[in-house]
Formats: sequence, structure tokens, C-alpha cells
Amino acid sequence: MSEKEFVSYRERLEGEVYDFMKRAEEERGVDFSVAIAHHTFLNPIVMRNVLKTREAEGREWFFLIILFVEASTVEESVEQVNCSEV
Repeated sequence: MSEKEFVSYRERLEGEVYDFMKRAEEERGVDFSVAIAHHTFLNPIVMRNVLKTREAEGREWFFLIILFVEASTVEESVEQVNCSEV
């Protein structure tokens, strides 16, 4: 995936998450107060950017973002680093 494709993918995810949260809040009449970003690569970046967008609109920033790191994710990251050094 090229840098341009990656940025496009990330921005699309941000738009989808933002739109989902906005729709859900409108339907339920309650604002989100906690964001859970599962895994440690793109999801936390997407949530951070969505929260920054919401904050720029005058919405409250979530002070708690919970990340789950699985051992397999760490192992895969180490393997990728080791393979890129060869």
C-alpha cells in the first residue's frame, strides 16, 4: 500500500467513525464519553483524529482511550521489523 493509499484509507476510516458516532448520538440522545481503540496501530490514530475533530466543533474531549495489546500483535510487529532488516 502506498503512502497516498494509506492516507486515503485512514481518512475514510475517520469519516466512517465520525459519522457513526454522530448518528448514534443523534438517535440515542446521549453523547459518547469513552472511546475504545482495539489494537495499537491504526485504530488509536483514527480515534485521536476523530476526537480532535469533535473537539474543534466544541464537543468534549474523551480523556480515556483504552487500548488492548495482544501478544500476537507484538509478535507480528517484531517479526515485521526483523524481516525489514534483512
